[in-house]
Amino acid sequence: MRAVFEKGFPDARASIDALAKSLSDDVVLVAFTPKQGACVQDGIALDMGATYAVDVRTWRILAVQN
Repeated sequence: MRAVFEKGFPDARASIDALAKSLSDDVVLVAFTPKQGACVQDGIALDMGATYAVDVRTWRILAVQN
């Protein structure tokens, strides 16, 4: 994401909410969701965010839930 901010998209951070919650000593759940009103469009929004299970020792993504 840092590259997005550096290339001149300052509003990108303002359009996404991030929430992290420890599941265990080794795993953190990280959820990304669009903020209300950030993705205004006609029709159905197909991508409404995702939740990742991340191993904090190796920084590997263990699972993704869309």
